Amino acid sequence: MFVPKNKYTKKHWEPDKLNGKMKKQSFSYLAIAIIAISVAFTSCKKEDTLDTEQGANFTVGDGLSATTAYEINTPEKLVRLAKLVNAGDTDYNNKYYKLTANIDLSAYGTNFNDGRGWIPIGNSYGFIPDILVHPFRGNFDGNGFVVSNLFINDSISRFAGLFGDIQGGTIKNLGVINVNITGKNYVGGVAGSVYMGKVTNCYSIGTVSGNDYVGGVVGAVHGGYNNSVTDCYATGTVNGNNYVGGVAGAVSGSFNFISSATNCYSTGAVNGNNYVGGVFGYVETCDITNCHAKGAVNGKNNYIGGVTGYVDNGIVTDCYATGEVKGNNYVGGITGYIFDSGIANCYATGAVNGKNNWVGGVAGSVSYSIVTNCYAKGNVSGGNNWVGGVVGEAKGSGIANCYATGAIKGNRGVGGIAGYIFDSSIF
Repeated sequence: MFVPKNKYTKKHWEPDKLNGKMKKQSFSYLAIAIIAISVAFTSCKKEDTLDTEQGANFTVGDGLSATTAYEINTPEKLVRLAKLVNAGDTDYNNKYYKLTANIDLSAYGTNFNDGRGWIPIGNSYGFIPDILVHPFRGNFDGNGFVVSNLFINDSISRFAGLFGDIQGGTIKNLGVINVNITGKNYVGGVAGSVYMGKVTNCYSIGTVSGNDYVGGVVGAVHGGYNNSVTDCYATGTVNGNNYVGGVAGAVSGSFNFISSATNCYSTGAVNGNNYVGGVFGYVETCDITNCHAKGAVNGKNNYIGGVTGYVDNGIVTDCYATGEVKGNNYVGGITGYIFDSGIANCYATGAVNGKNNWVGGVAGSVSYSIVTNCYAKGNVSGGNNWVGGVVGEAKGSGIANCYATGAIKGNRGVGGIAGYIFDSSIF
């Protein structure tokens, strides 16, 4: 049991005496001290007892390995993990945790935390290490169980999700259902941000909303070394401003390390402004494999795609989208814009509509990239220029073995395969 350090040392407890009699004033101070300590001790003891009664302590496992992971089977234990991590208790870094039961967070909803709901596990409110930066740095195994009724309503909060900020950690085998989250930046059903970490076999069912870096499962996976998103999906609606995706708002590696996103999908509508995708909003130095989206993708501005809004230095392979895609500039059935990258064995069947320029059934614009074995079946329309059945524009690129079957409509620079090509080849 935790007992606060007592500022009254033994010396203070000894009564002052004068000629064998206790001073009246000292006795008064002593009485006050005894009352204060008694109240404080009783309060702490009561709180500790309640935690124990509600099952907040980790009673099984030592956290040193996956086989001896700390076991979490009550909401209170999940709350305890959040408190320890958010307080910066490093004793719980690099440890292993696993669920052994489904967790219902109804008690931590609209009537908790002044109406803001769940307090995420791991936070970062500053930029100097160890100063208001307390991310989750462990390994969490959902073990096939689910966390239900996750509610967050904090429009000024960064790092919102069941987990807020994860750095160098892993999350796997976890589902979160009946999700209702509203945050600011880095918002996701499972985690707001994953830096140099992995998310595997996780899913989210519900609505996730925020400003920048918003995803159904993760707001952003970034930082370079060891990043990956694998076997993850989301089925609810995702709303945001910039960097918005059905599974993740952004996925990025670094110059020396390529991240990966594999076997991921989303089925709900995705709505945003810039860099909006059915699965991923923004992709940089990352390969996307076997991913798909079935919901509508609506972007008010630029870089909007059925699978991903924007790709820089990545390969998109064996992916497809079936929902309608809408945007302004750089709008595509698979991706809005691709640079120094490749698209292979992908297809889109939904209509693609761009209010302005660079609109394509597969990609809005392709620069210094390769598009091969791809097709589009939906109608493609652009309000202005460079509209193509496969790509709206190709610069310094190659397009091989691709076709489109839908109607194509635009103002100037309209083509069955490409609306405009410069220093490019079509095979």
